[in-house]
Amino acid sequence: MTADTGFGYYIVQELRVKSSRLISAGAEAPRFYGGCYKNNMPRSVQKVGLQIDAYLEVYDNASNPVLGLVDANFTKVLAFNGVPNATVVTVTEVGNGMYEATFTPGVIGSWHLLIRNAANNPRGWDETFDVTAAGPDLTTWVTDGYTYAQMLELTGAALLGKVSGGPANPIFRSMDDTANRISATCDVNGNRIVVNLTP
Repeated sequence: MTADTGFGYYIVQELRVKSSRLISAGAEAPRFYGGCYKNNMPRSVQKVGLQIDAYLEVYDNASNPVLGLVDANFTKVLAFNGVPNATVVTVTEVGNGMYEATFTPGVIGSWHLLIRNAANNPRGWDETFDVTAAGPDLTTWVTDGYTYAQMLELTGAALLGKVSGGPANPIFRSMDDTANRISATCDVNGNRIVVNLTP
């Protein structure tokens, strides 16, 4: 990697997926590489109402990490569908020159974030985030009286747990072998006529 000798600084943007890019001040305005990965979403696509996190490392012209910057050292401009938006963007130091910018989009649409640091990156870096509708809350989702987590426990037992008592009275153990998750009574043809589920 080479530093920008024209402006005497460079910034590497790095996200949790370990993607990084060296920014040249003589090129286009630097961009994020996808924002928040807490949501397990593809690059630059986020969910409404969930916090977006973006990471960057700031270096001086001697290639040393710039430490100790605070939120007030950054100028942040956020727009929603091309219109300035007052949603709060906060930049905090993570460590060793790495910083995290966070905000929570409250509306579905296109969000554009530009952040500048006058001393180290006056040109700034930016990214557009496509914010879509939030998916179902899997912590409260229920089908047939069972939550998503309970369904996973039962499915895990059926597919991966130990089995005993077959074929007349099969018992399926939890994946960690600490509890009976499924017990059944079968007829002479192997059809289940009674099933007890214990997620």
